Amino acid sequence: MRRVFVDTRQSPTYRFTVRHGAYVLGGTRILARRAWEARTTAMHHRMMRIAEAAGNEEMVTKWEQRAYAYRFARHKRRMDLLQLALNLPKAVFTTTVAGTGVLLMLGILIAWHNHNVSDVLAPMNAVIEFVAWVAFLASVIWEPFLYALPGLALAGAWAVGRNQHTAPTWALPADSGDLDVLPDENAIMRALENLSIAPLNKAIKEGWKPRWVQPTVRLGNGYHTQLQLPMGVTVEMINVKKNILAHNLLRKPVETWPTEPPKMPGVLDLWVADQGSLNGPVPPWPLLTEGTTDYFKGVPVAVSQRGEQIIGKLMAANWIVGGIMGSGKTSIVVALLLGAILDPLVEAEVYVMATNVDYDPLKPRLKTLVKGDDPEQLKAALDRLRSLTNEVTERGKLLEELGGDSPKLTRELALKDPRMRPRVVVFDECHELFMHKEYGKEAAELAIRVMKKARKVGITLIWVTVSPTADSIPRDVTRNTSHRVAFAVGDQVANDGLLGSRHRAGPRPGHRHRRDLRLHQQAIRGHPRLLRRPRPREGHRRGHPGRRARPEGLQERGRHVGGAHVRPVRPAHRHRDRARARDQDAHPGRPTRPAGPQPSRVRGVDVQEPAQHPRRRRTRRIQDRRPPTRRPRPHPRRPRSTRRGRH
Repeated sequence: MRRVFVDTRQSPTYRFTVRHGAYVLGGTRILARRAWEARTTAMHHRMMRIAEAAGNEEMVTKWEQRAYAYRFARHKRRMDLLQLALNLPKAVFTTTVAGTGVLLMLGILIAWHNHNVSDVLAPMNAVIEFVAWVAFLASVIWEPFLYALPGLALAGAWAVGRNQHTAPTWALPADSGDLDVLPDENAIMRALENLSIAPLNKAIKEGWKPRWVQPTVRLGNGYHTQLQLPMGVTVEMINVKKNILAHNLLRKPVETWPTEPPKMPGVLDLWVADQGSLNGPVPPWPLLTEGTTDYFKGVPVAVSQRGEQIIGKLMAANWIVGGIMGSGKTSIVVALLLGAILDPLVEAEVYVMATNVDYDPLKPRLKTLVKGDDPEQLKAALDRLRSLTNEVTERGKLLEELGGDSPKLTRELALKDPRMRPRVVVFDECHELFMHKEYGKEAAELAIRVMKKARKVGITLIWVTVSPTADSIPRDVTRNTSHRVAFAVGDQVANDGLLGSRHRAGPRPGHRHRRDLRLHQQAIRGHPRLLRRPRPREGHRRGHPGRRARPEGLQERGRHVGGAHVRPVRPAHRHRDRARARDQDAHPGRPTRPAGPQPSRVRGVDVQEPAQHPRRRRTRRIQDRRPPTRRPRPHPRRPRSTRRGRH
């Protein structure tokens, strides 16, 4: 039976019948649901359930108000229809009597004019004949329409079902494009269920109901959804399975973007692009045929994955663009220049340390265009950096005179004085200038000086290079650049030279480095001389290799004195003697105890430390302890009578 069923499903005729039948049935169901939602408050209740599941009480209230307004308007329409049903007979009777009277009066006038009594009914006969012709035409048109109405309804239902993909997947043709499914809530849940994430699978088995913070909506050239994840499931877990998620949604990994909103922890923000939308041609530049720009607001330079325009900032910004040959460096620089020169106030200059024709179409609008890698062209670029250094200083003074309270250049100030017009200067193949033996060092110093001061005075520098390394671009130039654009580069060194690298400035949190350990508490308390590096003690040479070294001056290794275990807890005698001397100076009449080692008392026994160990001449509190197991004992085992609880 199973073989017969499988063979039947593989039949093209059977699949064709099931596919188109599913289109008709599914389209009929969708049209019926739309009609029901249009005539009732079903849609309002559905949206209220979605908003309630998302925890958006404000949206629930809004949809309740809309449902109430819809019910009120529907009740008003129904009351109007009931009133119309009561008033309709009277209106028809009045209209008929009035019409008949008008026609009779018109007939009487015609009969009086023609002196023929039969003409009294002529207008009424003409109206009757007109109604007969209308009825005849209606019968000619209406009868074919009645026969065609079922076919039209069937075709409409089939079209709706085909557009909404109501046919089963196995019935679709192999080369069908119907696999571009809509990533709605059901498709997303099916994709998440097949990610093989244990906490997620457990939550689903326990009856977890998804909370849609934002249902699937159209955003750019894709769809955007926000879903609150269950306990124990993080966005990072889903990002690890990004390739599988993209496969489940019938997308490529580059077309699937699961992220976590900054202010919404625990929420999966999923954007899914249309199939193949990132591989097609880029939309035309929005200012290709007409329009103007504003230097102070930015210019369009690119398109994001979502199909949104990316605005490139020019005011108070510097750019560095790097990448291998043919990766698109000149394209983004030309987009910046085109946007800049569409502002009438901007003056653009280009210095290309190579011979090419990339900027020749812009030459009529450029103030300066220098091309070539000969010493003359490199010298011209260096001279321009020198003049920019002086110009930055002069613009700063003019800004102070014209600006008043404004801390930077504005469009109003640029309109007041032509000397404050914005300026965009491009240095293409700038590595030729920075790596020059004669001009390189001075060019680097001048570039850094200009970049540090040009931000507020309306001068934008754009550096373009094919070799973004630490040798070809000074590090300070990279550090002081606000916008860095990285295309395809050769290796990690070039990437770091362009974008910079982040190094650890010290130990990571939670990671200890014993050699750099410091006793910060003692330093805070005002005893800087007690700051020590932990180093091995002499005890390691006495048969204690397994004990941890302790800072000298704070605590010593425990030992046995007079048959009992000694634990030091007091400072050295010299510190106590100095404190006692200061106390005696402050209070001359107060009696003092003699200096030197003092006897300690353990359960009535006085113990005096030997004087042959200068480092151990300290007063200690003797504690009777049971020695730890597996501890080397340099002294004989203490008597049983001295153990705790036995005297």
